[in-house]
Formats: sequence, C-alpha cells, structure tokens
Amino acid sequence: MRRPLSYDDALHRLLSLADYERMAGRLAPAPKYDLDRMRELAERLGRPQDSAPVLHVAGTKGKGSVAAMAASILRASGLHVGLFTSPHLHTFRERIRIDGELSTEAQFASALARVWTHVEEMAASGAGARPTTFEALTAMAFDLFRTEAVDAAVIEVGLGGRLDATNVL
Repeated sequence: MRRPLSYDDALHRLLSLADYERMAGRLAPAPKYDLDRMRELAERLGRPQDSAPVLHVAGTKGKGSVAAMAASILRASGLHVGLFTSPHLHTFRERIRIDGELSTEAQFASALARVWTHVEEMAASGAGARPTTFEALTAMAFDLFRTEAVDAAVIEVGLGGRLDATNVL
C-alpha cells in the first residue's frame, strides 16, 4: 500500500511545474497560453468544477477582497463554501480555503496527489502538455471543493483574460 503524499512532497512536486508568477520579468521559454491543458486536466479529473455553483470573480482591482466578502456572505447564509484566490503571502494553502479556513496540509497533499497522477500522464503524452503551477492549483481547488462537497465555490481569476485557467468553468 502506498503511503499518503506528505505536504512537503506535495510542495516539491507543485514547485517542479512551470510557474509564470515566479518567472515574471525573467527570461523564460515563451509559454503556450491557451486552455487546452486545463481543459484536459479537468476532463481527466471528471470535471470537478461542475460539482457546485460557482461565483467567478474577475476585474482589475479588488478581486481578492470581493471574493473574500462573497465567500463570507455565503457562509453567513449557512452554506459550506470553498474559496480559491491568488497569490498567497506565506503558504500555497492560503489559496484554497474551506469555510474561511486554510486547506489543511493533509487536504492540500491529497488534492495534489489526485491531480498529480494526471499531470504525469499528460507530461508523458507529449511536449508542452504538462500543466503549469497555477493550472495544477486551480485543478486542486476544484477537486478539493468536490471532495469536501461544498455548497458553493468562489473562484478568483488568476492573470485574467479569456485564457485564464479558471475559465475552464
């Protein structure tokens, strides 16, 4: 029997993916911006983004504040709520919250373990097919929200625009 993935191992795997947030301003290979990887990853996971109603927050200023307030209002209404935001200040776990609480190390590691199987399969299928860090985090959030059976999810866009990974919704 395989042992569960530890939080440290999960972080190590996650950080092995291309992270265009951390590469900003540095020379890096030109990324392929499209939704193909995210769509494929979501399909492989069984479309977890469809498991609950979603409020998708976009715009140029105040997305994080609006998303946090919306999640708080939904919780105050008695709903079990997932919240996905970016970036984080101290830990990746800040990006994925359930009922206002950071995802636990165990939840985070389990979500990555479920996503990672598909990341490896996609990488083996051909060049350029490996998801980015943000795409993996987005898939992890959707997967964890399905696993935790949230009543609603609030999703903040990442970089925004029509090719943002959250647009798999």
